[in-house]
Amino acid sequence: MNCRIVLVLIGMLALVALLSYSLGTSVAQDGEPPPAGGGNPSESDEPTQPVDEPEPVVYEVENPEAVIPSSFSYQGQLKKSGTPVSGSCDFIWDIFDVVGGGASLATDSDAAVAVSNGLFTVQIDVPGSVFDGRRLFLEIQVRCPSGPGIYTTLTPREPLYAAPFALGLRLLILDLMCAITAS
Repeated sequence: MNCRIVLVLIGMLALVALLSYSLGTSVAQDGEPPPAGGGNPSESDEPTQPVDEPEPVVYEVENPEAVIPSSFSYQGQLKKSGTPVSGSCDFIWDIFDVVGGGASLATDSDAAVAVSNGLFTVQIDVPGSVFDGRRLFLEIQVRCPSGPGIYTTLTPREPLYAAPFALGLRLLILDLMCAITAS
């Protein structure tokens, strides 16, 4: 849905809300419409009571990171000398914007990941702000068995595709929510 359609829909919703509000305030509290001719309530013999105006609804998001998670799933197959690994392994995950070299943009780690017949699944949790449209790569370091010892860096780095980049859209959504509530 493009921005023009979103703005038209927001405008239509605002118009409906305004019409509903003005129709609601033109009805007296007992449910009767105002006198014909738009009579002035101060000319009536009956005392009038003020109409309660509805409280505005304000949505606050104290911690956007808690609302929309920044983790993504990663499934892999781990082999050592061509043979699938089984057991418990430690992993370090680094995000880079270059295929080789460079500085890590974000890091996560998982200890004692269960690997069965070479297969494993983890949730990699890095700040969503890393996914800003750049081409990114995942560097994986592994230590098997889990525990003390040296990590082995797997090569080449894995390119990251569409699903993790969708996390960057949450920033746009939060900006849009803030712009709507601020107006």
